[in-house]
Amino acid sequence: MNTSTRTLILLTALALGLSSCATLRGETADAADETQRAQQLAMRDGEAKTIAANDTAQAAEAFNFAGKELFSGATISGADLQASGPVIMTFVSPDCDISVEEGAELAAAAELEEDITYVFVHGEGTTETYEAFVDKTDLFQQNVIHIDDSNLALANRFSIDVRPTMVLGHDNGTVSVSTGGLSHKGITEAGLLVRG
Repeated sequence: MNTSTRTLILLTALALGLSSCATLRGETADAADETQRAQQLAMRDGEAKTIAANDTAQAAEAFNFAGKELFSGATISGADLQASGPVIMTFVSPDCDISVEEGAELAAAAELEEDITYVFVHGEGTTETYEAFVDKTDLFQQNVIHIDDSNLALANRFSIDVRPTMVLGHDNGTVSVSTGGLSHKGITEAGLLVRG
């Protein structure tokens, strides 16, 4: 095997190993210890790990960010989002099939649950691929906001390493995280959870 073939194989393996797209619905990202695994618990049977329980100050700090709206470039305030009521913030990648599949399901949920703000945080792509994702998943509802996170500032803020991942801003001021894609039932449960 010549050097260029070995290099190509190595680069392909490296690219596949660095992919941050979930491979299964309800997948939990690998974590170094049990504490991290518990914090990254995927929503299974309607459960999500609360990361700011009984600490609305910690939850408020998590949402103390400013992001750029994908289409207009306007500044989106995380604090304003949280103050507006329940929020389901989903970190997506345009090249992740599960993100695309879940995006279409979330579009349907947004149609039914107008009291919830659905925020899509787009990363690992370009403005053009993010806009194509929105078109493909039909995410144009009034209660849907798109944030361009090409610099991964929000992904880093919330320690997101797998897409899709949901950050649930509960109506009671707490925040929880569900890592990996969700089934229709999981998306329905997420809607119920953020209201309580």
